[in-house]
Amino acid sequence: MSRAAILSHGYIPHFRVPFYELLAQRGEVEYVVFHGAPPSWIGVDELPGPFPFPERRVDSCEFRLGPVSLVYQPVLRE
Repeated sequence: MSRAAILSHGYIPHFRVPFYELLAQRGEVEYVVFHGAPPSWIGVDELPGPFPFPERRVDSCEFRLGPVSLVYQPVLRE
């Protein structure tokens, strides 16, 4: 079985939940959705769990570089 990590926008937007649910039903690839809180500048609330798919919450780090905002999620060791 293949393994995959999904980092989608740093957080789980509500419109992605059905897609991740479908992936969990297929079972061909073992995967985990890594997510943190939404970035502060987008103004949406974090979706509450539990979710019906494999997931793991990580702390996101936000950085400003001039007019650009970056989000880093420490998931490389996972």
